[in-house]
Amino acid sequence: MPAVKYGTCQVVAQASLAGVQDVRVRAFGRVDGWTVPYISVRIGNVLLNIEDRAALTALIEATQAAAGHADVAFGPVRRPAA
Repeated sequence: MPAVKYGTCQVVAQASLAGVQDVRVRAFGRVDGWTVPYISVRIGNVLLNIEDRAALTALIEATQAAAGHADVAFGPVRRPAA
């Protein structure tokens, strides 16, 4: 994995997600023999390797903020007819 540059963000990719996605999460820790511990998050074909708590917190905050905009962007959740 490339060295972490703390406090920086470089846009290296853009992905569009639509529909139901396969989601997988796995932790790779020092106890398991990894020199640099990280959490791997896969959503569809998008893979994020998160190398510290600050980056994880940023991801959590971003997805929570996005969820707050869901009704505006996509309309309210529709309940299936009974």
